[in-house]
Amino acid sequence: MAKLYSAGKSYEGRDLWVLEITNHALGPAHEKPGFYIDGNTHGGEVAGSMIALFTAHYLLSSCGLDKEATASLDSRVWYILPRVNPDGAEAYLTSSHAGSGTRRPYPHAEQQDGLHHEDVNGDGMICQMRVEDPNGEWKVSSKDPRMMARRGPADSVGPFYHLYPEGYIKNFNGREVKMAPPLYGINLNRNYPSNWAMEYTQSGSGAYPTSEPEARAVIDFLLAHPNIAGAQSYHTHSGVILRPGCTVPDSQIPPKDMAAFKAIGEMGTKVTGYPVRSVYHGFTAEQSEPRHGVLIDWIHQMYGALGYTTEVWDIATVTGIDKDEYLKRMWERPEEFELKMLKWNDEHLGGEGFLRWTPFEHPQLGRVEIGGWKTKFVRQNPPVHMLEDECRKNCLFTVKHCLASPLVRIGDVAVEALAAGVYKVTVTAENRGFLPTNITEQALKVRAARPVELHAALPDGATFVTGEATTVLGHIEGLASYASGYFMGTPARTQVFIDFVVKARPGSAIAFRLSSQKGGTDRKTVVLP
Repeated sequence: MAKLYSAGKSYEGRDLWVLEITNHALGPAHEKPGFYIDGNTHGGEVAGSMIALFTAHYLLSSCGLDKEATASLDSRVWYILPRVNPDGAEAYLTSSHAGSGTRRPYPHAEQQDGLHHEDVNGDGMICQMRVEDPNGEWKVSSKDPRMMARRGPADSVGPFYHLYPEGYIKNFNGREVKMAPPLYGINLNRNYPSNWAMEYTQSGSGAYPTSEPEARAVIDFLLAHPNIAGAQSYHTHSGVILRPGCTVPDSQIPPKDMAAFKAIGEMGTKVTGYPVRSVYHGFTAEQSEPRHGVLIDWIHQMYGALGYTTEVWDIATVTGIDKDEYLKRMWERPEEFELKMLKWNDEHLGGEGFLRWTPFEHPQLGRVEIGGWKTKFVRQNPPVHMLEDECRKNCLFTVKHCLASPLVRIGDVAVEALAAGVYKVTVTAENRGFLPTNITEQALKVRAARPVELHAALPDGATFVTGEATTVLGHIEGLASYASGYFMGTPARTQVFIDFVVKARPGSAIAFRLSSQKGGTDRKTVVLP
């Protein structure tokens, strides 16, 4: 059921392993619609790897037991790449570092001047440092002494503090604390070809599209598997399913594609509880400039398929924070958000998710206090005891998304004898999937979707009177057709009828093969009476 191979090598030479999972007894992988999953594009977002691996385990252990999982293995093929950024994940899991980049120094070859993140007190974590200063921007909250609150315009009674990430200062002048840019500044999800932007426009984008071996391996893999009809990337953390566009509003996405994105996304919300958001409208506009060079944009705009990015781990919902407010203001970390998170930490983690402020003699700054959230497995990734639930619900959504792909099948083959040795043969070509065989209108625009073809192999001595050995059918609609009852009330054209007239001996056989790039391949043989 499963094959393991490498899609490429990382900057430090680690393999990007892929699991190919399908029931090979029912046909080779390349003749089935494919579904692609990846995780851990960002080094610290290791829960994504776990969901990808859980999905592989669930599929293989549920075959024959779970109806939908079994159907996906029989009729489709899964390509699962659990760790796009193995170098960053290795550093995250084996050291105190919590960065998102790869391990290639970028854009500078060495650490620049300023404060850089380090485990100063040797406890294995990088938290925060607070330094008392009458000019500080922060004060201890009156609502919880663990929490820091922003200093108001009328606050004149201290103590007040500066807040910094835990770390050391390279070439400290004894006065000003400047933040150093990260040494490992590559963001793989800004390095893909769609709408790529140069470094001075968007940090972390790399020298050119797919300049990074990990991003190049993903693109090469997708291009080498044109049967892939849908894709899912796992990131953390917001508890939201993201869809294109990343740089354009919904009005610039073809209406049929938008309808499909919404239909599948609504299914995802029912399974996971996560809302669906456009990256441009609901995840970027309130926070920053549009995100360029993102994988799901490339999958839609240039590859012609439907792809989602799920930011797993819904800390807002579990702590009682309104999701819409959280998505708008999560980078501010408002006091009311922090209070709810601290309450949840005390009730569900025994207070262990927050490091209480502890005095420490910093070699450069003197007396500081170190404390704050233990970010790695509290805020950035779910606590271990909550991981399986995240894995399971996200896995079940992808099973449903996988089964939404087109699936071509040869239906009825009718044979009518017109005269001695002359037969009319009518073949019904069907798409039994939800999506059309072209998947998206965008695929038609960029010519990324080959038409469906019906191949007829006649026995020796037989000839076509009408029809040909290869009939190009164009594309076959699925139930999600924009003109179908699902959206507009007009029946979908999910069947195509092809007529042949052949001369052949009675008892001879005609072999038919129906082929779709993203809808699979089916075969049927008919014996002439």
